Amino acid sequence: MNPKLIKNLLESKKDKVCFFDFDETLFLIPTINASKILWKQATGKDFDESKYCFHDSPDSFNDSIIPFELKRSVYKEYLRVKDDSITVILTHRKKHLKKEMKWILDRHGIKMDYFVMENNNGSRTNKAVMILDFLKDNNLKPKMIEVWDDKADVLIDLDKFQQQYGKDFEIKIHRT
Repeated sequence: MNPKLIKNLLESKKDKVCFFDFDETLFLIPTINASKILWKQATGKDFDESKYCFHDSPDSFNDSIIPFELKRSVYKEYLRVKDDSITVILTHRKKHLKKEMKWILDRHGIKMDYFVMENNNGSRTNKAVMILDFLKDNNLKPKMIEVWDDKADVLIDLDKFQQQYGKDFEIKIHRT
């Protein structure tokens, strides 16, 4: 997408930013172990983890093998906010998977304005830090942030984030 177009899009929606986790929030997916079993049943061989763990592999988005069930309650929330907010995928999936993730989203009619994904360096970044970096990198000072996520450890970090930054902008955390 044209950088000027992105800037105009972000500028028009800059007062509210909505972050959606992908796995187990927007989509219900099998566990890693269940996914490996499905992989073996479909291909006849074990998943090769010499290069990637399963969810870091582009193959983990093969929806002819791995089902992606849209979580309707979260999808309804996406529909509610998409026109007047910057919508962002906030995930610990690696950046090299953006194309595959976007493909799954497109198949379900979901268009995100931005993707905040984990670096490919093997470490896991706190999602509150990922949010702050996104806001800083895009020079955004929203009046409201909404976050949808399912993981207990992430939600604890987001609660701390809300306590620390809640005076700067309104924060709503949706536990899915």
